[in-house]
Amino acid sequence: MRTARAQSRGALAALSGVVLLSVLVTGSGRSRAQQERGEPQKRAEPHPKTETASKRLEDLRHAAENYRITLDSEPPRTLVLKPDPVLRWSNPLRRTDDGAVFIWVSEGRPEVVASFYRHRREEVLQEDHEFQSLATTPLRAARDGSDVWFPPGGGVSLTPIPDAPPPAATPAERLRQMRALAREFKAFFNLPKEQSELRLLSQPIYRYETHRADVADGALFAFVQTTDPEVLLLIEARPHAAGLAWHYGIARMSMVNLRAEHKERTVWTADWDDQAEAPNKPYATLPGPRRNVVDDPGESTGSR
Repeated sequence: MRTARAQSRGALAALSGVVLLSVLVTGSGRSRAQQERGEPQKRAEPHPKTETASKRLEDLRHAAENYRITLDSEPPRTLVLKPDPVLRWSNPLRRTDDGAVFIWVSEGRPEVVASFYRHRREEVLQEDHEFQSLATTPLRAARDGSDVWFPPGGGVSLTPIPDAPPPAATPAERLRQMRALAREFKAFFNLPKEQSELRLLSQPIYRYETHRADVADGALFAFVQTTDPEVLLLIEARPHAAGLAWHYGIARMSMVNLRAEHKERTVWTADWDDQAEAPNKPYATLPGPRRNVVDDPGESTGSR
């Protein structure tokens, strides 16, 4: 009887080993045959919080689609919205846990960048749309058939980068050049009691090549607090003298005092903007829809 029990236990152990091996081999959700055929691994069901973030992104995308932006050029050019955000960000320091950055382009070049985000004020959920013009000409933005933003001039000035090498021959080499040139810049909060340096994201949030006469290649970089963009850096290969040369432009993405340096020399400053909702400036924050907090319990509990 004891021998029979031992044999039974041995058989059970062997069976358990086979089951365990099967689990290890197919634990990815695929059989060996599926793996050999290259069939994708089954994905786990999304967490409810992820679903909330996905729904929030769709809402922000629809909000961006409500804007029609046109360059005041001859002839006028309607900008094209890139449907996917170039950056998703959060900023726990400002108690804003989800934002999305969208861009509008003309022949590939970004002319407008906007950050869409929500924050809670008491029991009201406020959505803000923070716009910055990167255009060199005036533009006009309409929402629901009415003009809501119309800066009368360009939003950024392009300046040759001192001592920069000529743009390289291939796109990959030019991207390496732009990343190296971006690291020559620094950006800071420039408040009386806040002089902290902002972090440069190592990769551009948008890279583009164009066939336009005024720009051949470029990239848009962001200096961030956590992952929240505060200062934008545009680097472009533009005509200059006998050929192309690297140029830069800097723009704000925050209403606070800001400063930027190139090789330890201050090249750009922006004072506190206490009229950020004025529609006739290159940087403007436009109010979006409001809703009760109970309509979206997953939202942040503070202001940006």
